[in-house]
Amino acid sequence: MPRFFPLVTATIIAVLPFFSGCMGGSSAEFPTTPVTLKVMYKGLPVEDASVAMINSADYGKAVIAVGRTNAQGEVQMRTYADSDGAVKGSHLITITKMDAAQTAELADTSSADYNPNVAATPAPKSLLPIKYSTPASGLSLQVGDTAVIESIELVD
Repeated sequence: MPRFFPLVTATIIAVLPFFSGCMGGSSAEFPTTPVTLKVMYKGLPVEDASVAMINSADYGKAVIAVGRTNAQGEVQMRTYADSDGAVKGSHLITITKMDAAQTAELADTSSADYNPNVAATPAPKSLLPIKYSTPASGLSLQVGDTAVIESIELVD
């Protein structure tokens, strides 16, 4: 798997709430059910992880719910509006948490000290097992008519 794949996945998950708000308007395209997840890793809650639930089989197109875990590892999923949950049906789940990327100062290319061979800033590192960053994570959830409260324990 290319090194930049987790970064691309994390970026997509980070911008999905913006696009879902822009495209969804004030009305939901499909009905949703509240979904609350609790993410644990090594017996501890995972704070500040990006969670996505992807339903690509039930509506003729992918419908994605997203969220970010709080200090207790809990997240209320969002498809069209805050805490509205996920559409009904079968979902694949991705969970990512990346370390904060160190940003380097931009080099002054007109400086006599400019060195084009300086190593680039390293790509962010996944703080969770990388297998959870793709829809092939093995994590799935069925959403029906009643609110879902589920705990997910990540393992190495």
